[in-house]
Amino acid sequence: MKTLFPYKTLFGDVVMTVTAVTIDDASVTDRINPDQRLIELHGIDREDWEVAQLTIEVTAPAAEIHDAKDPVCVAVVNCGSSNTRVSTVLETDTNTVGRWSGEVTLDRAFWFSDAEIRCGIVATVDGESDRIVGWADPWNARLDDLPNRPVNGAINITWIDFSNPGQDKIYLSKFQEHYTYLSIDPDEPQLFLNRGFDGLEQLLVDRRRRSADRALHDQTRASIANTTWTALFNSAMNAVDVDDATGEPIFPAIDWQRSLLETLFSRMYTDKAPQEALAEAWAARSAADNPGVLQELLMPASAAQVQAPRMLREGIRSVTRENEKDEQGTTDE
Repeated sequence: MKTLFPYKTLFGDVVMTVTAVTIDDASVTDRINPDQRLIELHGIDREDWEVAQLTIEVTAPAAEIHDAKDPVCVAVVNCGSSNTRVSTVLETDTNTVGRWSGEVTLDRAFWFSDAEIRCGIVATVDGESDRIVGWADPWNARLDDLPNRPVNGAINITWIDFSNPGQDKIYLSKFQEHYTYLSIDPDEPQLFLNRGFDGLEQLLVDRRRRSADRALHDQTRASIANTTWTALFNSAMNAVDVDDATGEPIFPAIDWQRSLLETLFSRMYTDKAPQEALAEAWAARSAADNPGVLQELLMPASAAQVQAPRMLREGIRSVTRENEKDEQGTTDE
């Protein structure tokens, strides 16, 4: 839904792109996920890095910007978890109307969890300066290691002690021996992490860890995220309806359910459009001869979505390197 302003704003789209990322001057551009507008800044080999720099480009309709008065593009980074907010004025491209670029710097000590990066264009409208005339869709930089949200902004992740959850969450007390609980409310799904599970919060939140600890952390995180994606996918498939006239399946009306299905369908049926993928998934789910085929496709897709194979490979490499260092140290002695 587009926000209404009491003055004229840009009709065309404002598009933000993160083109490069460096950490302590070393390129980590492979951490950019343009499909999800996400930058993964955790789980890298250097846990104690100090500064990340994001190179940003923004474009807007050239004709509209040409006619605008005093247009300026500003990048704003906000982190609710650390109550930190910074803004940077991007440089205007003198050769291309409607294009800006610049860098945003994140000092590691002041940021954790998720940081949202937004780019807006301000201009003088009706004699009033600094009017917001357009926003680009936001990106997110993920710095800490809580499980990936199945759909950005659609699921809350909450730490709570299952042994003492309070009256409004008393049902969690039945699951004190478990480290997670997923509440699949169609309106607001929520993942609870058990603060009372000894060592879990330290494992998932602590940024400083040896390679073996990091490998355990990554696998725990991947397990939680994978289970969450799988459960929500099956819940969303249960919400699929069928058109009475055509007999064709219809995507759920709830936004997060449709978005989640489309995200995983893109991995399960790589050569099919969303509606075609839904029809095939629905047929597979209803097949009497082999109803498990949908789950066979879902499991690797879910694992890929939470980057479980990459984290496992990195964990194996890190542990191997640390073991080799320990063996080398023993030999030197």
